[in-house]
Amino acid sequence: MNLLPKFITDHFIKMAILSVPPTAAQEVANQLIDFGVVAILNFAPIVLSVPDEITVNNVNLAMELENLSYFINE
Repeated sequence: MNLLPKFITDHFIKMAILSVPPTAAQEVANQLIDFGVVAILNFAPIVLSVPDEITVNNVNLAMELENLSYFINE
């Protein structure tokens, strides 16, 4: 994480994929937001608390796998 702030700002990164354990998700999201990220695709199984101007899309991986399973078993 030491190089992340510089990388994000140097490359004008505005979106991030968050795939960390639930115990780390909020802290990492806060850091990403502090570094300038404004949109997060969240794979962690928690609801993030973010400012109103930040967009978060939550992905429930278990549900997505269940959907795929349904379609291959039709």
